[in-house]
Amino acid sequence: MEATDATGNTSGKEPYQVMFIVKNETTLSLSSAFPNPSASDFFFQFLLSGNILPDYFSLQIFTTDGRLIHEFIQADILNFNIGLNELVWQARDTSGNSVPSGMYIYRMTIHANETEVKQHGKLVLSR
Repeated sequence: MEATDATGNTSGKEPYQVMFIVKNETTLSLSSAFPNPSASDFFFQFLLSGNILPDYFSLQIFTTDGRLIHEFIQADILNFNIGLNELVWQARDTSGNSVPSGMYIYRMTIHANETEVKQHGKLVLSR
């Protein structure tokens, strides 16, 4: 059977098929923080597949001398889901004050269903 749309395009003789794979295995994939350098916000993204949400999450931001200035924890990812997730650090300390230009170090750890991924890197803030 063949059909046409409102503009007269035919559907063709071959049936339309879509194939996909449902992945039950838990995998975590982190991307580097971006933009970097930045004048304000840094975005952290991670991709979660499978059917279990993270049971542990930590993203810590440090000064170059090792002082912790901001931390995101499990409660900060309550709205995360299976798929692509994003967290934004607005270049502020835990009190909400803007931090000065300079280099910062981040350390992120995510754990879900016995799979753990860690990542660390440098952030350059240039206001």
